[in-house]
Order: sequence, then structure tokens, then C-alpha cells
Amino acid sequence: MLHKLLGLRVITFFAHLLVIVMNCFRFLPLLAFILLCSCGDSTNPQENQGPTAIDYLFAGNPGSQIQYTIAFTETDSNGIKPTLMDTVTWTVLDRNFSHPIWGNCVKMHQFARGQNNPKGFGIDYYFGLYNNSLYLFPSLTDSLGIITMKNPLTIGNHWIDKGNPNFESDKECTIQEIDVPILTTYKTLNTIRIDSKDTLFRSTGNIVENSKEYYAQGLFLVHSERTSNNIKTNVQSLSIIDLIRYTKK
Repeated sequence: MLHKLLGLRVITFFAHLLVIVMNCFRFLPLLAFILLCSCGDSTNPQENQGPTAIDYLFAGNPGSQIQYTIAFTETDSNGIKPTLMDTVTWTVLDRNFSHPIWGNCVKMHQFARGQNNPKGFGIDYYFGLYNNSLYLFPSLTDSLGIITMKNPLTIGNHWIDKGNPNFESDKECTIQEIDVPILTTYKTLNTIRIDSKDTLFRSTGNIVENSKEYYAQGLFLVHSERTSNNIKTNVQSLSIIDLIRYTKK
């Protein structure tokens, strides 16, 4: 996940990622991809916590930050193109924000800087627990959130994230593995792996996306591998999100 960034429906979660944004409306966020503990007290990622979705949101008080790199490589009939690299930083702004539609949420600020946009740009997102699921809400006016994780956190748990029929299919998500050790630049973390499949509808050809996203308690998304294939042009791309830094206040 930095990539399900973020055109009409976000994700992710950025310079050339605006390209990904246009090709990956739910990247998170992506990063996008990209988020805090409970909507109340802060949590230490090292503590043992109950296996519920809210425990995987970014931990820390306002000012806490988590940073990722997003590498994007495209391959066409001429071979592999150079890899583009973006840096994405998420900052906790408010752990008890009152969203006008969804109620109590954690408000996060995302700032992205990339090779194609050295000045960078920022945007706010909102995360909260609703209907037994951890949601990302793209704005204060959106009535449709994006499911990032759904209870119970057990292997085989499957859910559908409704897509905009004009731009994307319904995204299918499945918890594939639990207690998976993942080596990130930050450090090795114990994670839950969530696999997803989606189709983006574009005038240049439909794009089929398959993702493997890894989530750690108190840190949310820590690693992601997303492959995209344009059925019409046969252009393939790979984007990798990696956690590089976490600073808790």
C-alpha cells in the first residue's frame, strides 16, 4: 500500500506518483501509502497488542512522523525504464479529530517529494474505525471511505472495497499471511500480509493491478509491492514502498 495516490479516490498515497495517482486511485497511500494507533492514546510499536485493525494505525502523539520511499519502474517493448524514486512523509496532526461525516478520526498530513517534483506537495487524510474496519477518508466531504484493513485479522478474511464504476473495479482484498517478518530499511518487522486485485479503466487501456501489502502494529503500511499491467499496450510497471524512518513524539 503509498500506491490501493490518489486521483479521485486517493492512494497513494507525489510527483511522478501523480502518474501513479492517475493510474492507481487507491494507492496509498498508496500510501499511499502511508498511519497511527488508536484514535485515542498513543501506542508503542514494540508492545504486544490485540490483533485488531485499529492497532495497526500509526502510533504516536501529534508531531510523530513516519517516512517511506516509493520506487517506480516501468517496462515496455524497449525494456526497463529508469526507476523513479519519491519520498513520502506522514505526520500525525490530531488523534481525536471530529470528521463531519465519520466522527472521531486520526488526522494525518502527507507530504511527497520526488524527482519530478523537488518542491513537493502535501495533503491531509483521515483514518478511523467504522463498521469493524479501518478506513481511510480522503477529505472532509467524502461520503465513501477506503477500507485498508478489516476485522477479524485472520488468514482468509476477504472483503470488497467498492470502486467508482467509471474509473475502477471493486477491489478484492484478502489476508494472506499473519506474523510475516519483513526486512525494511527501518528494521525487520512482524507483519500481516494483505493481497489485493483491482482493475483501473483508462482510455489508453484497462490496467490490472495486483498488490502485496505488509502492515505492522503501530506503523500501518511498512512495505508494499504493486504490479500493474496495461492490457492494451502491454506496458508493465512495478512500484515498491519501503519504510525508512519512524519518529515518535
